[in-house]
This record gives sequence, C-alpha cells and structure tokens, in this order.
Amino acid sequence: MKKEILLFVVLTGVMLFFYPLILRHFYTPPPPSITSPQATDKLSKEGKGNGPEIVAPLSSLPAEAHREEPEEEITYETDLYDVVLTNRGGSIKEIRLKRYTDNGKPLILVSNNLPKERISDIYEFDSADLSGVLYKVQQEKDAIIYTYTKEGGFGITKKFIFHKSKYIIEIQLSIQNLGTNAKEYKYRLTGGSRINKLSHMDEGYIWVDTSVNGLIARDSLGSLKNKELTHPGSVDWVGLKNRHFSIILKPFQPVGYSFAAGLNKDVSMGIGSIPFLLNGTAVEHKFLLYAGPNERTGLKSYGYGFEKVVYFGKLDGICKLLLYSLEFFHKITTNYGASIILLTLAVNIILFPLTWNSMKSMRDMQAKTQLLQPKLAKLKEQFKDDPQKLNKETWELYKKYKINPLGGCLPSILQIPVFFALYQTLIKSVELRGARFLWIKDLSLPDAIYRIPNSFTVNLLPILMIIMMIVQQRISSTGVAVTEEQKLQQKMMTIFMPAMFGVMFYNLPSGLVLYWLSSTIITTVEQYLIKKTSKAVIV
Repeated sequence: MKKEILLFVVLTGVMLFFYPLILRHFYTPPPPSITSPQATDKLSKEGKGNGPEIVAPLSSLPAEAHREEPEEEITYETDLYDVVLTNRGGSIKEIRLKRYTDNGKPLILVSNNLPKERISDIYEFDSADLSGVLYKVQQEKDAIIYTYTKEGGFGITKKFIFHKSKYIIEIQLSIQNLGTNAKEYKYRLTGGSRINKLSHMDEGYIWVDTSVNGLIARDSLGSLKNKELTHPGSVDWVGLKNRHFSIILKPFQPVGYSFAAGLNKDVSMGIGSIPFLLNGTAVEHKFLLYAGPNERTGLKSYGYGFEKVVYFGKLDGICKLLLYSLEFFHKITTNYGASIILLTLAVNIILFPLTWNSMKSMRDMQAKTQLLQPKLAKLKEQFKDDPQKLNKETWELYKKYKINPLGGCLPSILQIPVFFALYQTLIKSVELRGARFLWIKDLSLPDAIYRIPNSFTVNLLPILMIIMMIVQQRISSTGVAVTEEQKLQQKMMTIFMPAMFGVMFYNLPSGLVLYWLSSTIITTVEQYLIKKTSKAVIV
C-alpha cells in the first residue's frame, strides 16, 4: 500500500475517533465557578462569606421515626401532565407528559421511588431526615395538601397547586415551631432527580443549570459523577435537563445555595435554605416547579428566564438563528421534515458563493493537475533521489500554472461551524420530537423501517445518503485516472468515504440525516453544473 493511501486511511480513522469529541467541544460551555461542600463548610465555620453551612452527608443523617403504615398514592391529572404524589415524604413520585409519548404511552419525565430523591422531598431538617415519614393528605380543588407534625417540635405543610394548561406546579411550604422556645431551622429540598433517558444519546446531554448571582452555571453529568457540587449565592432557579425536557425549581425567597449531586449515571438537584429562627410562629416559603419541554417560546412566557436552559454551547448564537429559521419555515409548511429541507436549501444558498468558489477551485486544480501529469512524472523521475528538490520543483510548477492545492479547502473550513451548529440545533430541538415526515415517524429518532428480530434496525435515510454520496463522488471525479495509484485513490474516495459517513450517521436522529441527505443532493447538482461549465486552461 502506497504511503498516500495509508495516510488517507489513518486520517479517516482519526476523524472517526475524534468526531464525537469535536461535537462535545462545540457544545461544552466554559466551566462554572464551583464551590465544593468542603470549601463552603470551611467558610461557614470560619465566619467568612455568605455561603451555606453544609452539614453531615445524607447517609449519616438520622431518619425521623415513623410508623410503618401503608403508603398512599394520589394521581392528579391536568391537560398537559399527570402527577403521582405519595404521602411518604409528602412528595412527587412521578410526572408524565401527555403531549409527548414513549412507545405510544405518555412520556414519563421523572419516576422515582427512592427517598431523598423524590421532588419536594425535605431532608436535613432539625438534624433528621424527613424523606420517609408519612404525611396526612387533604385534597382541594386544583390542590393537594400534605401535613406532618412532630409533637412538641415542629409542623410542616406542603401544598401543591396545579394548573390545567401550564407545565407548572406551585409548591407552598409552611414550617411552624410547636415548641415553647425559639429555634433555628434549615432544610434541603429536592427539585428533581433521575430525569428520563430515552436513548443512548440522552446521557451526554444531561445537565444541571443554575441561575445564581445573575449568571448561569452549567454542571454536566460527567462533572457530577458520584459527588456533589454547590452554588452559594442568590439562586434564581435551578434546572435539571436532558436533550428535550427540563425540571426547573424556582424559589421566591432567598436561599443559601443550590446543589447538584451525581447518582452514578443520574443526577439529583435542589436548594438549601438560609437558616431561619422560629418562636411559636410559622414561615411560608414558595416555589414554582416547571416540568416540560425545552421550548424557548413556552419557557420565555413564564418570565423567569427559564428559556436560558435552551443552550447550544459555543455556537449558541448561530444555533438559535438556525432554530428561528426552522420555526419560520414550519409556519409556512406546517411540517418539520419539509422545514428541514427548506432550511438546508436556505443555508446552501447563503453559502453558495463559498461553495461555488471551493468547487470551481478544486475542479480546476484537479483538471490542471491531470493535464500536468507528464511534467509531474518527469520531475518525479528526475529527482527521485532528492525528495526536497522534488517538492520544491513541484511547487514551482504549481505556482507557474496557478494551481493552489489549498484553494478549495478554505471555503469548506469556513462552513464547518455552520455544520456543527446545525448538528446541535437539530439534535436538541424538542420541536422535532414526534414530528412525522413521509415514512419517518419521529424526526428526533433514527428512521427505522424494519427491525430484524434480536438484531439491528434497518434505517433507510442513511442508506439513501450513502448512495447519494457515491453519486456525488463520481460526479466530482476528474475522469480518467492516469496512474494505478490514482485509480485506487479515486475508488477509495468513491466508496470508502460514503460508507464511513453512513456508519457515523446510521443511528443519529433522522432529522439530522435528512439535512445531510438534502445537502448532498443540492451539492451534487452544484458540482454537476460546475463540471459542465468549467474547463481548465493551461497558460
């Protein structure tokens, strides 16, 4: 195997290996300023700063004694979601979204039977863990109320207020000192945990976003593995999200900090209160819980900055422009598949001058190089024992006939950010979830047309993409190869490159594959026109 071919194979392998890493790089935001529990605890003990006092780990907190009585569950239904609540901890056990499905059933956004991880669970309260105690329940119109009383100690009331046509739940938390002496209380409250991962891709898009001190701190699942990170300060809201959905907890009173804790391959988040003093009185804390899609317009309508959870990484600005364009075309077509095709056409039209110059330059270079083959062969034979002299004379020949091997590369390099922006836009747009197009049932998933039992699925779009890329490679070819080495290189480019991209795209969302297929078709037409209109001239 010639060294040029070997180099091509090596570079292709490197591309396959680093492809997901490049995508992750373009998504990953700058690391936030994080204060560890240990550091925060040290500041509190020294009396420096305003950070929370972090007490003993959860596992070491004593559980509040309670009678072993049967657990009672209540399911509350609205137009948008169903909520399963339990008297065990007076908390939310499960949230199901009605307008989004998973295998034909309402999508389970969160489901958790574990103490300390159910939504609105209170623990680290009065030096005890209250997540397992049994609350008394009372139902009202559009509300469910849980109460727990420790005789001579304290009383806790949780009121959940539901909204029929909004993805929000109001939580009112009332705490009363039932003793005769003033006492200081603080608590930690879970805002969300174990958000659903519907596919292998979702794991890489699980983040905890916190709006604190007017800034957004973003903690990835990878940074939270088996540890807890806190963000002391003025917490506006804290949210747990995957690719398409979020659980956001907003406090309406000052809190000491937010926390995000790694749970193997899952995450739990919530807030810790500022210590408060009670003497025969009650204090009421209010929260707003959002549990729904990452849809910018809907999130923005609540007016709390929730739309900031829709973040595309370093190319956020370009991605949002593409998202606005996608929504614009959807208003025209009412179909997201057709909107992707129009968006692809629009992007190609905008980039057409760059694409045209790139293709024409590459075409001219290939044609001129082929015409110069006799001269290049003569130089190769003349300086076969002097590689440096050969390279120098080759470049002089290129310069004489105005051939720039890099001339067609620069425009393509300039298009790379657009491609990655489109990748992030299409792969994270909840608008594509459940959207149909032709035979495609869901543009956010691979377009499986047949599943081989106990094996793999047959996805049609990547196959069509491979075929179209082979056609593109044949059209872009200069024609007859002069040497056997060139023939082999052309064959590898014609077959191997499309196959490589087919493997890369095979299990990606069909919306993204549809974009690439549409772009390939448009590019093929452009290359055909250039081939018919451009002729290399040796001067």
